[in-house]
Amino acid sequence: MTLRDLAHDLACDVSNIYNYVPNKQAILEHFLFDISDKFLSFITTLSRSNLSGKAKVEAIVSHYVKITVQFPYQVALLSHDWKQLKEPRLSEFLAEKKQFEKAVSEILEQAQKEGFVKEIPLPILSHVFLSTLRWLFDWYLENKETVNPFELESYLHDLITDGIFSTQ
Repeated sequence: MTLRDLAHDLACDVSNIYNYVPNKQAILEHFLFDISDKFLSFITTLSRSNLSGKAKVEAIVSHYVKITVQFPYQVALLSHDWKQLKEPRLSEFLAEKKQFEKAVSEILEQAQKEGFVKEIPLPILSHVFLSTLRWLFDWYLENKETVNPFELESYLHDLITDGIFSTQ
């Protein structure tokens, strides 16, 4: 999308947009870091809590569903458009992404030690878990007219609690 396309969709002149933002990169940075911060602040608080590994894993799923339903296009930025960032913001984003992924891996490791998550190599488990959640926005956008967010969250909890992740 160009700023000219955006101006057209907003029914204004492109010069009006430049009164508020210097360029398209600034728009990308704003929305990308806004959604990234929603995930990072959540996972930081969650990882410091005294909850069980199971409760933390379920909280991650719940948070992902809620954020995806509220901001599906911003969540899409996390999967696709972050690659369009320019330095130094790209390095900053990658550092935040790494911090988030490390916190999720530590929570999954805790859940493994508690017997909630199957004993499979942590890098594989983390990748499968996060991949499932990262692409949720894509499915949601195609089906949002027919899906109830509460049911979606319940299905994902069941998948984890009774399915591929559970040892019970």
